[in-house]
Amino acid sequence: MNAVEDKFPLVSVIVRTKDRPHLLREALESIAAQSYSHIEIIVVNDGGEDVGSIVHSRAHAFQTCRYISLSGQQGRAAAANNGLHAASGDLIGFLDDDDLLEPTGIEHLVKAAKDINERAPVYGIVYAVDEDGSIVFTYANPFCLAQIFLSNYIPIHAVLIPKALVDEVGLMDPDFTIFEDWDWFYRMARCRAFVYTPHVIGYYRILGQATVTGRHGEDLHQKARKQFYRKHWNDLNPDTLMAIESIRLAMQHEVQELRNALKKRENKIGALNWEVKDQQRVITELKEQNHNKNQRLGELEWEVEGLKQALALWQAQHGSFKRSLGTWLRKIIRSN
Repeated sequence: MNAVEDKFPLVSVIVRTKDRPHLLREALESIAAQSYSHIEIIVVNDGGEDVGSIVHSRAHAFQTCRYISLSGQQGRAAAANNGLHAASGDLIGFLDDDDLLEPTGIEHLVKAAKDINERAPVYGIVYAVDEDGSIVFTYANPFCLAQIFLSNYIPIHAVLIPKALVDEVGLMDPDFTIFEDWDWFYRMARCRAFVYTPHVIGYYRILGQATVTGRHGEDLHQKARKQFYRKHWNDLNPDTLMAIESIRLAMQHEVQELRNALKKRENKIGALNWEVKDQQRVITELKEQNHNKNQRLGELEWEVEGLKQALALWQAQHGSFKRSLGTWLRKIIRSN
């Protein structure tokens, strides 16, 4: 590695995609918007509609741009492995087509990788967001081998992995339909502890067509979990079980705290609802008073109009009387 590469290591970002061109555009734009520019992208089309024009139209934004179109759907792991074979960067990351990167995400990960100066994966914070962009969950747990055995808590685009470690651990297991990244990360974690940096790296978008949240998602979950535990069952030992139990107790405590917080929020919402109802009652009373006043104002306007008419009649009669009186007085004066 020369001086320039040492200062600005090349980052390979592998983007897996299939039949979601509108999401792919957004994913590529989020990579192009990175504050760190020494990036190559490898877009792997897993047998979907051709998106070469989308990829090539954005090639100018990257150091290197590669497009791999697989003949027929080969699966998530195979698509990832094709990208890994093509990657030439010193650090390798992933961004699936339905997810996004924070503009400073790669910069923070590269800095963390350079600070530790060892062949370890680095990862940061990822927000799970719904279709409206509202945060529904935060992935921000420090590294724990027992926890990564227990659950897949590190999103794939939260991580940058040294290429040397990829060469050591090997490719993703193509037998996994989903959770291929969980299995891969766990195998890495047995070799190197992941390094956590408390910076926002990206956004995991929970969309209707997501693999796990879509139709039969829970069945896929259960099947892949069993597959993972069958594969790594021999790694269980008393230390791992004790660590898992500690995690379970911590999660139980966290759940209880969340329940208490939810109860307080419900009580506050109840009080606010009562206050809203009271304000609505006051508003109703004010509206009724305003209606009565408007009605009375109409009556007074009608009365004033009547008085105006009476005054006009009186003035007309008074004017006639004055004219008659003036005529009568003039006659008297002349007769004298």
